[in-house]
Amino acid sequence: MAQPRVETADVARALVEELLYAGLTLTDLLAYLLEDVPETTSSQDGAMIERVVGACRPALAAASADECRSAAALVGAIRDRVSEILDDGG
Repeated sequence: MAQPRVETADVARALVEELLYAGLTLTDLLAYLLEDVPETTSSQDGAMIERVVGACRPALAAASADECRSAAALVGAIRDRVSEILDDGG
């Protein structure tokens, strides 16, 4: 298999690094938000997602709906690839 061009490899690395940092930050945010939600709340997952979406909405407002859909598809494809690697044991 041919090696990717340097620019593509650099962009891929930058994207994956940003996803990793975002994932860690979102994990911290969810932990923080969970402290505020009573354990008796029946829809904790939905409430957490809505709070995170609300927190992120201003940052996403600069992008078009198509850009957001493309970004979501790309992140989903990366997640699927990582899941395949984990399922195969590395």
